[in-house]
Amino acid sequence: MKRRFTLLFALMIISMSLLAQVGINADGSAPNASAILDANSTNKGFLPPRMNTTQRDAIVSPATGLLIFNTDCNDIQLFNGAGWVPVGNAGTVATPGTISGNANPTINAVGVIYTIAALSGALGYTWTVPLGSTITSGQGTTSITVNFGTANGAIFVSAYGSCWRSLGSYLGIALLPPALATVTTTAISNLAATSAISGGNVTSDGGTSVTARGVCWSLSANPTIADSKTTDGAGTGAFVSNLTNLTPNTLYYLKSYAINSAGTGYGNQLNFTTPCTSYATVSVSITSSANPVCSGTSVIFTASPVNGGTNPLYQWKVNGINVSGATNVTYNYIPANSDVVACILTSDVECVTGNPATSNAVTITVNPILTASASIVCSANPVAPGSLVSFTATAVNGGSAPAYQWQVNGVNDGTNSSAYSYIPTNGDNLICTVISNLACVTGNPATSNTIIMVVDPLYPVVTTTALSDITETTAVSGGNVTSIGGSPVTFRGICWNTSPNPTMANNYTTNGNGPGLFVSNLTGLTTNTIYYVRAYAVNSSGTAYGNELSFVTLPTVTTTAVTNITQTTAKSGGNITPGGGAPVTARGVCWNTTANPTIMDSHTDDGTGTGVFISNMTELTGNTLYYVRAYATNCSGTVYGNQQTFTTSPVLATVATDPAIYITLTTATSGGNVTATGGANITDRGVCWSASPNPTTADSKTINGTGTGMFVSNLISLTPNTVYFIRAYATNSVGTAYGNEITFTTLLTPIIPTVTTAAITNIGLTTATSGGNVLSDGGATVAFRGVCWSASPNPTLTNSYTTDGNGIGVFVSNLTALAPNTIYYLRAYAVNSAGTSYGNEVMFNNTFFIGNNYGGGKIFYIDGTGQHGLISATSDQSAGAQWGCSGYSIPGTYFYFGTGQANTTAIVNGCSTAGIAARICSDLVLNGYSDWFLPSMEELNQMFAQRTIIGGFTSYYYWSSSAYDAGYAWRKNFNDGSYNVGSKSGTSYVRAVRAF
Repeated sequence: MKRRFTLLFALMIISMSLLAQVGINADGSAPNASAILDANSTNKGFLPPRMNTTQRDAIVSPATGLLIFNTDCNDIQLFNGAGWVPVGNAGTVATPGTISGNANPTINAVGVIYTIAALSGALGYTWTVPLGSTITSGQGTTSITVNFGTANGAIFVSAYGSCWRSLGSYLGIALLPPALATVTTTAISNLAATSAISGGNVTSDGGTSVTARGVCWSLSANPTIADSKTTDGAGTGAFVSNLTNLTPNTLYYLKSYAINSAGTGYGNQLNFTTPCTSYATVSVSITSSANPVCSGTSVIFTASPVNGGTNPLYQWKVNGINVSGATNVTYNYIPANSDVVACILTSDVECVTGNPATSNAVTITVNPILTASASIVCSANPVAPGSLVSFTATAVNGGSAPAYQWQVNGVNDGTNSSAYSYIPTNGDNLICTVISNLACVTGNPATSNTIIMVVDPLYPVVTTTALSDITETTAVSGGNVTSIGGSPVTFRGICWNTSPNPTMANNYTTNGNGPGLFVSNLTGLTTNTIYYVRAYAVNSSGTAYGNELSFVTLPTVTTTAVTNITQTTAKSGGNITPGGGAPVTARGVCWNTTANPTIMDSHTDDGTGTGVFISNMTELTGNTLYYVRAYATNCSGTVYGNQQTFTTSPVLATVATDPAIYITLTTATSGGNVTATGGANITDRGVCWSASPNPTTADSKTINGTGTGMFVSNLISLTPNTVYFIRAYATNSVGTAYGNEITFTTLLTPIIPTVTTAAITNIGLTTATSGGNVLSDGGATVAFRGVCWSASPNPTLTNSYTTDGNGIGVFVSNLTALAPNTIYYLRAYAVNSAGTSYGNEVMFNNTFFIGNNYGGGKIFYIDGTGQHGLISATSDQSAGAQWGCSGYSIPGTYFYFGTGQANTTAIVNGCSTAGIAARICSDLVLNGYSDWFLPSMEELNQMFAQRTIIGGFTSYYYWSSSAYDAGYAWRKNFNDGSYNVGSKSGTSYVRAVRAF
């Protein structure tokens, strides 16, 4: 019996494989053409497998559509993919409540949610949606998510328990055409000369997916995406847009945009002006036609603008007050003395700074008109024959450099000088004409009084010797009696006074008699006083005087004691006794490290004049003995005060750092040399160190005695493989001094290397390529490197592996002897003395590789997961098919990768023409697969790249599923790789693809 049943079963299987249909009919009729199994009987029924609930639930991975009879419920039950659903008993429990959700979504809306309240006792829920719509999640629960197509209908839901099914609730669905997306424009930020940041917020997608969004801008109002724009992703929500290649100093208009299948929606318009890239500086300067000027003279002022532009504005000011109507580039008026004139310029140039600009101020000097005059005096009159007489002219209102012309008896003589000397003849008439160089003067040139010379031949003749050895109270002069005249010279010497033309009625010396040279010592003089000196000689005719000389005694100066002494500064000064002589033109103190300093050494300049002054000495050297004297200078020379001494304060010690030697993992040796104490005892010395620059004694340190000289320091407790900074130090009462900084690195404790794993490429049936990158050797040489792999996660060197050189850097590994159709796990590895390290793990499946025969064709694309991609048919489906429906726009046919399947569905639903390219692919059943589609343009580009591996292509155009407009669609030339748009009514080749 068992053999007969086995034979019968075998015959049924053979019959099914031959006929593809089975009929179990009591009347002998053939099976229905639409059924693979047809049972026909009037007195027997179909008896499915019978089991209780526990037995049912023990079925492993039940197939969707599996039927059983549940003996606990006395009902046929079906597995719908989410749970077991009773076939009978409908209406025996309450109906689910109202379905909540949008009854009017837009055509092709995605992610729409519908919910119901949970029904007591329900184990699950069965939902149905309109034709062409899909439930993307939630089947079997109280909430589903739906992607809609283009057909209206209803959403229906029923609940079921272990042994019952409820009646259903439904919600009618009336799809609306999609609307434009709603978007708002984000305010401008980060505005620069050639860039800015804006963006937007897509608050509603209008019912269909937003495929592109961004901002657009133009120099004109209401920009569109035909103008400059950014592309900033897709979908709803906020986004940021970076505007580039803007023009500086330019007004722009900007709007956000969002594109869906209904078209392009725009946000509110903003405008902004880019700043300038550079700014010119506005300035103005003014000049006057004359300055100074005479009273009553008109002056013209002229402005010279810089970056003023084509039509600058001017405003002239006098003494800070705007002059009404003075708005031209020039200004003319009669000024008063000390008037201050300025101009304000306002430029019409953009991108400038300092606008408006204020000019320099011109202070006008207005001189009064003065009267010039002149007078002359002589050194002696009457005089002995042959005497040299000096004449002096005094000018009134002669200016800074008057011109002098002397005349003797009406004949010009002498030079252009206020002094004139000659040997007169009795009765000579002398005058001087003075020409003033003042601009505003009358009576010019001026003629002096007349002097008539009397020459007595009986007077002696004497000349005055130049002054020497001038001090504060003494000087040396003398004379020379060159002729005794009519009688012997009984007295001779010099006379002096603080007024010109001194005589023996004033101070004088007596220095012998007779002719010849004599020397005279002037004593009892007053400091800093001008004196006039003449030699004299007396005979019986009278007293003759020599030429007049003048000199100034030196001032008296004392040096102030030194105070406020620091390492580099000190304070002194002096006191200059006042006097009526020549001005003190310079004063201060001078100092040096040797005695009796002068102004040729270091010195201060502390003004002019007499009296007390203070001097600050700087740039001194610490711990040093200095000598200092006050000084004062007038036209006669420089005088010095009494000498003071002082010593500057101690300074930091001077120390040098020795290099680090004997470096180990945790120790090193250094030291230093204290070469100078700085003037105070060294109380502490050593080295300090840290892992940061400029270590101090607050960080780790050694203590290595006191005093000067060399010392050695041992550094301990260091960290391996660490850069250290060390400095020698020495401490005295002033503080701690540091030597030069030295760096060294302790020895390295090796660690395992750092390695990353390369992506899998060139996957074949038994081979693949990977590799890695050793980023760090861990402080020890990488002796081996490569990749290891296994059919289990976390492979190690106990599994299969390659050996690909040594050291750091990138390497390539070739895997061989792989088992076909196997999932592998792979890691890069690197080995040094510290051990073996592994890179990140990658997984690959050598079932899926480019060129493999799989899923009805050949794989020509694999995505980043390595588990999904695209398959091409290995031969063309048509050598000349139309794209179809020329003149009619079919929305939703995109250019991008991954849109080919949706494109094909949209074309088939939107174009009923038979034999078009998309329909050929959609209707294709090839090698057991029926989900073929016409590739998008980017998918077709990938097919072209792998055309040799796929095979079977001709050197002609192939259609993509990407429409260009109502009349044209994209296609690719498989001869040269170019692509263009072809008429939808034209013909091209067709090659179908499918996804896996």
